[in-house]
Amino acid sequence: MKTLLVFALLLAGLVLSPAISPAVLAAEAADQKLMVIQTCEPSVRQVIAEALPAYGQVRLVINVDGTGKLVDWLLLDYTNTRFADAAVEAVQKWTYKAAIYKGAPIGTRTTLVFNFETHGQVVSMTCLDMFDSYMKNFTKDRVVQCVVPGRELDAAPKPLVKVSPSAVPAELASGASGVLVDFYIDETGRPRMAAVDVKENDPMAMASLAAIEQWRFTPPTSKGRPVTVRASQWFDFSKTTVAAK
Repeated sequence: MKTLLVFALLLAGLVLSPAISPAVLAAEAADQKLMVIQTCEPSVRQVIAEALPAYGQVRLVINVDGTGKLVDWLLLDYTNTRFADAAVEAVQKWTYKAAIYKGAPIGTRTTLVFNFETHGQVVSMTCLDMFDSYMKNFTKDRVVQCVVPGRELDAAPKPLVKVSPSAVPAELASGASGVLVDFYIDETGRPRMAAVDVKENDPMAMASLAAIEQWRFTPPTSKGRPVTVRASQWFDFSKTTVAAK
């Protein structure tokens, strides 16, 4: 019997990403948010004599630049490898329309949540408004975490390469003292998906994003296994030389 796959998706937490774009603000303030303008159905691979679980979920974060191009993606967690493979394959085939801020396109980072449900040979992927209401179908040990909490690391990643942001002229500072950059450190110690909050100063934000992409860290591990972890870095622009705290 042919597998039927019906799907929808949830976009959450849209924020600024380090893409080549003329504006540097998150989508909460955007005139138009990031849009998926073309999709294909995620294809769940069939395995002989191996049934799919009744429920499944995949969460991943994507980075779409100001031209609408998918420039990066990162799995956050999933409950089944085949569901994860289907979600990852789909987002790489989708077409995106960049968010717009003050009439210009901006790069954005957002989280996609895929919810799968199976009924015999029928697989559906739907979107629920409440994350917690869906997760009640899972036991904690069935969720594979690709991004682990900092408390589960063997040791905090240490910066091996640090680059300070370029100084911002006083007339462009707009009273802001600094910028907090949110990003992920992957298994190799490379920063990924760097983003800043909507309230950050534009020139400072661009300088901070450009700087953090050049940083390198000791690879994070958990119980000896290479992992990805979410991190943040504050850049203080109040000094003559920009400082990282």
